[in-house]
Amino acid sequence: MLYFFSTHKRLAVILLLLFLVNIFTYVFVWLKLPFAPELIPLWYSMPKGEKILSSPNNLYAIPVLMTWIFLCLNLISSKFIKTQKQLVYPFFAFAVVSNIYLLWSLYIISDSFLFLAPSIISPEYKSLITPFIVTFAISYFITPLSIKFIKLIGAVDDPKKHKHPAMLIKTSVPRGGSIPFLLAFIIGTAIFIGFPKKVLGIVIGATIAGVVAVIDDKYDLNRNVRLLVLLPIAILAIIGFGVGFFFFNNPFGGTVQLDSIIIPVNFIGTHHIVLLADLFTFFWFLWVANMINWSSGVDGQFSGVAGITALVIGLISIKIVKIEPEQFETAMLAVITAGAILGLAPYTWYPQKLMWGFGTTAVGLIIASLSILTNAKVATAVLILLVPTLDAVLVMVRRIMQKRMPTWGDRAHLHHYLLDKKGWSIPQIATFYWGITMFTGSLALFTAGKSKLLALLLVGGVVAFVLSVVHYGFFKDWKKANGK
Repeated sequence: MLYFFSTHKRLAVILLLLFLVNIFTYVFVWLKLPFAPELIPLWYSMPKGEKILSSPNNLYAIPVLMTWIFLCLNLISSKFIKTQKQLVYPFFAFAVVSNIYLLWSLYIISDSFLFLAPSIISPEYKSLITPFIVTFAISYFITPLSIKFIKLIGAVDDPKKHKHPAMLIKTSVPRGGSIPFLLAFIIGTAIFIGFPKKVLGIVIGATIAGVVAVIDDKYDLNRNVRLLVLLPIAILAIIGFGVGFFFFNNPFGGTVQLDSIIIPVNFIGTHHIVLLADLFTFFWFLWVANMINWSSGVDGQFSGVAGITALVIGLISIKIVKIEPEQFETAMLAVITAGAILGLAPYTWYPQKLMWGFGTTAVGLIIASLSILTNAKVATAVLILLVPTLDAVLVMVRRIMQKRMPTWGDRAHLHHYLLDKKGWSIPQIATFYWGITMFTGSLALFTAGKSKLLALLLVGGVVAFVLSVVHYGFFKDWKKANGK
């Protein structure tokens, strides 16, 4: 069995997931039984399902059967993996399909007949499952075709030609992750939301950033033109459709208004420039787009950070949908974004078959928009992206102290430190970023609707201290190398 886990890691992950699902079913049945009627259908298979009734205790037959499948799969894997590996794969497929069917049966029974039981997933949360799965599937299945198209147009990163201090790839890899992401995002939005004014602005802005990204992926544009000219066009498009801050909550009480200066503009109708609000929003978009772009240093890192962030924003929005019904649209847009991002995760994981490239900024603009549309606003986005945010701040401070452009790339981020100084592997670093984003995202969910100042101070203080030590080491190395 040790041989199996060390040499067949993907199959080992499937076994682990089956084991966790098995444990979940036992707990689920145990929690639901006190609310069950005297008779329930044991096997739900229409049209006979409602007529095959039995004692609710017999519901344990489902997890017990799953346990037998799991044990048999372990036995077959350990016995035949060395000699008859081709025999093992069909059994894995059978086990996965069987578990899905049994879980579906359990869900249908509990949802239809254990109606007095408290629902583990509320109807509001259930409504987000379908758009997430559909968008994830679209993103996942169109990515291979997108990779072929990207190779056809020549948007490929060659480490021999593209010299960059932060470059980690050893062989040529297609760039252009924005193509399958945007296709999935736009299709998912069209199916589940449509294009009301603000959503249309976000789609247009993200598309502009995505087109710029594809051009950059092929021609390697000047970073100043990209940052100071092309990206602001995408940002202004979103602001022009009404997405922006008009106030933000003061953590010490009250709100800070940003609509004190309003300038009317007569161009194809009457419009208004809300000066402070638009400036604040513009720099917020610019900051998030670039900061999240710096979280794509190693294979698999970005998909986790961005995908989990979008998912958490969606869950926070749906929590307050009964109070503010308009938040349902924001929640839907957030889970669509998360599905489109995470659908690329298998292709961007180490060794990556596709790079996000500058397409990360399109994702950054959408996440910045979501943080504005939801009541969470700046504090929640900062809390979820706490490690990338503080890392970006310290990197910029260090570059300024070294009298260099703060946006000029180098091997100075936390992920580079873990790779170069601590000897972490690329999958370990990506897993660390996924985990830390899950932690800060959970903290944001827990503090939703409450003052986040204390959480930011406590967690931010610890993270800032750790990152300061890291960057102090980098700065010492730089001074030593330059004789200072």
